[in-house]
Amino acid sequence: MRIKFVFVAGLALALMGQGCVGTSAPPSEESTVLEEAVIPSEEEPATEEQAEAVPETTPTPAPKPAPKPAPKPSGTTVKPKTVTVEIKDGAFSPQIVAITAGDTVVWKNVGTNNHTTRGIRNGPLVWDSGNLAPGQTYSRTFAAAGRFGYNCSIHSNMTGEVIVGEAKALGQ
Repeated sequence: MRIKFVFVAGLALALMGQGCVGTSAPPSEESTVLEEAVIPSEEEPATEEQAEAVPETTPTPAPKPAPKPAPKPSGTTVKPKTVTVEIKDGAFSPQIVAITAGDTVVWKNVGTNNHTTRGIRNGPLVWDSGNLAPGQTYSRTFAAAGRFGYNCSIHSNMTGEVIVGEAKALGQ
């Protein structure tokens, strides 16, 4: 492109010097503009400016999903947690608790009467909190998987269940 401009400008100057294009007078403002103008020919490929004017037809790629977190090292156990069950006058809340082996359940008497929590599994007594006055708590850590029904020995209609699942290693 630049070579063609130099050639056209040089040709115009040569012709002006020989009197073919106008007089031998100094170049006018109009001829100066002509020397700086670049007129693309049909044979010349499109310039970058012309190429940018054409709308892009390739589709935009979809965004990549976020990378997944690295897996935790195997052999590491899940950190034990503590779950609270409120003992209300007339019910345990929540009535059914699902935990993992190693977790702890804390029963807290939020009622106005004394209550108990007694765990029974397949007949034998597993735990007994004794009488819990309003505001008192009782806690038990469950080491083994299984289902543990419980009740209040003072109010037999108050029942609940703790479902204990197997502890799994992280990343499995």
